[in-house]
Amino acid sequence: MSALFTPVTNLTRACWAEVAIRAFREQTGTDFEDALGDLLCDLMHWADARQFDFALALALAEFHYGAEIAEEAEPFTERAVAPCVERAGTDSRSAEAGAKGRPS
Repeated sequence: MSALFTPVTNLTRACWAEVAIRAFREQTGTDFEDALGDLLCDLMHWADARQFDFALALALAEFHYGAEIAEEAEPFTERAVAPCVERAGTDSRSAEAGAKGRPS
């Protein structure tokens, strides 16, 4: 393995998802508890518009998720995601306060 190569971990993947959820919440004003479901729903609309098979993509995602979980023995908690939240500048839940004033 090259010294320049940083392995991608499930924590890294969770941090990427954190960035996507944060961007979605900033655009829509949705609150933290609804963000994942709302984003998935909007991705279904996107898949329809782009003629992607969402069910197939979801099945593939579940397959990849299972393989990635199997690669790492120890699960992580919300606390483990804190470093990527700190790098991004704010906690996802605290961003909710600013989003509450926006129409949903």
